[in-house]
Amino acid sequence: KQKTVNEWQAEKQIKRSGACNFRDTVNLLASAFFEGCFTDLAPEYPKFTTLITRENRGQSVIEALRCVAGTKTRQGMAILDALELLDGEKISPAKSKYARALKEMRQQKGKGKVLNRSEIFTRINDLDYFQPETFRLEACWVVVLAAALIYSGDLVIALHGGQKIDVVNLAQLPA
Repeated sequence: KQKTVNEWQAEKQIKRSGACNFRDTVNLLASAFFEGCFTDLAPEYPKFTTLITRENRGQSVIEALRCVAGTKTRQGMAILDALELLDGEKISPAKSKYARALKEMRQQKGKGKVLNRSEIFTRINDLDYFQPETFRLEACWVVVLAAALIYSGDLVIALHGGQKIDVVNLAQLPA
């Protein structure tokens, strides 16, 4: 039996917030249908409260980086919350399992040693993932984790050419 979009929404108990165009409705339905499969693939992937698409992911990362650098936005705070980087309204990566995993990788290297991109990510189907068996975090979310760890003083990023990003020049990151 064929069902209408409204019937599928009712069956999957999908509630639209505000005005929702057809594309957003299809994205919500697809999310509901594939949730089980995705949960099997990445059981500890963050639960975002805002709709994240390929089109808005970059802007979402920028908003999260701006929050870490001191300019709070609703979208940015939602991303930080999904990545477990907030303690109330305060940025605190200490309770984030994602940030903790990245920090532990860095600590295992030892003092004065560099953690390289190839050690952080696993390439699957031409995409890089952080801990694909559990988190399956895309590289863009790891940038946000790294920014939060820089903010807390737990990480310094060394770039080519000798430039470093630390807590002092963190505000340059979202630029």
